Amino acid sequence: MRDAYNAEQERFQQVLKSTSDKERFIVLKYAIAHRFVPNRQVDPFFNKHVMVGVWQRSLMVYGSLKNRKDLLRKIYPDMEVLDEYVHWGSRTGAPYKDTTVTNTILRNVGQIAYLDSLMGNYRDTTSLDYRFYSTPRMKRVY
Repeated sequence: MRDAYNAEQERFQQVLKSTSDKERFIVLKYAIAHRFVPNRQVDPFFNKHVMVGVWQRSLMVYGSLKNRKDLLRKIYPDMEVLDEYVHWGSRTGAPYKDTTVTNTILRNVGQIAYLDSLMGNYRDTTSLDYRFYSTPRMKRVY
């Protein structure tokens, strides 16, 4: 199982490197819309497979876009506030403190149905959803 877990982590790193900023931006908006981030798990690292979970992968997508402030400002113009928002749940376990910021961010990421259509079907091996949130190197995680 450990070999499959490591292989899946390596596969995901390759996905991050080979995917365009535009596609990763869609994935980030999808993650925010579906509340993968901020995540209200205080300590998600109790899960031995955390690096293949939606919470950690979404944070990694966000991290890969940190140098694309032009894109991230479309979600929220204040980069410090956006960073705090994305990482909020891992710090407190409570909903984000400012509902106005939350509502603005959710409005700016767009409609869930539209983002779902861009991400594609989880079972379609060519879709963004499959590439970012599946674990093809692992037969069964849980």
